[in-house]
Amino acid sequence: MKHNLGKTLAQLRNQNNMSQEELAQKLNISRQAISNWERNITQPDIYTLQNISTIFNVEINDILNAKSLSLESNHAKQRQNLSAFLYLINAILSIAILIYILTIHKTENSLIGLCFLIMIFVMSTIIFITFESLLSKNNLSLIDSFTRGMSLNKHALKKLLHNIELFYLASSLALSLLVFMGIIFHLAIQYHVFLLFIHIINFIIYVLFINLKLKEEIQLKFDTIEVKNQYKNLFITLIYAVVIITTPFVFFLCISLFDIKNKTFIILLLITTIILNLIGLFYESYICTKHIKANQKYIYTKYTIISIIISLLNLAGMIIISYLR
Repeated sequence: MKHNLGKTLAQLRNQNNMSQEELAQKLNISRQAISNWERNITQPDIYTLQNISTIFNVEINDILNAKSLSLESNHAKQRQNLSAFLYLINAILSIAILIYILTIHKTENSLIGLCFLIMIFVMSTIIFITFESLLSKNNLSLIDSFTRGMSLNKHALKKLLHNIELFYLASSLALSLLVFMGIIFHLAIQYHVFLLFIHIINFIIYVLFINLKLKEEIQLKFDTIEVKNQYKNLFITLIYAVVIITTPFVFFLCISLFDIKNKTFIILLLITTIILNLIGLFYESYICTKHIKANQKYIYTKYTIISIIISLLNLAGMIIISYLR
């Protein structure tokens, strides 16, 4: 246990990009004491261990058990390797389809499909580079700012980011294959747009699912009002995001499927719906922050219910008006 404790303390400190001096300041002790712990010359008492567990957002049992942290580190490396493998397959597939289209299957339909494939690959590249950069540098400032400075388990957050990255790369690979099938069978552009829409909505739903699945790992004290408020706001945010993304897709399908001479009214419905939901998105975030600061239970406002109902009516109105005209 003596050897594992010193090794584990050094591992936790390095994973959080913290020097011995910084950790010593947080614990209000000397740097030499930290050095002695990591070299297994001395050991921290139980009170200090509790403070260390709070600083690094881990359980005391994990600090005393280097094996569990080592196992988690191995899992993280496996997820990282899988991410790189999926991205590599995505790149190879995109290049192969590009060569196929430009040399064998050069038609107007295939060139449209190629534009979608390029867009999918660019989005995958952005996700892969961004997430790998954040994870390799242990930079979780983006999530910390979104969660309004809550004390979170950084190991669980890394696991969350890895899972989201893996899901997006895997779903992007499946999307590329489906778009390629559309090119082969000369399917209309609406097919590609519908696939992209399903891809984005599917990703949003997965983000909500994985957050709920890992909620107790991310926040060690999930029963607090602050955390419950945060997850309620996350759910509302994703609902607004789905409506905002759905609106332009419905608009595109309306103008592409129906012969509409005057598009003014459905454009107004489009703009109204997006503005309505953007206002609701920021308003609910403001109300949630206000309740968190006051340590009060957050309940979504009537504006959300009204705006979602109006948005659904607007979407239905866009389809009905387009059909009748």
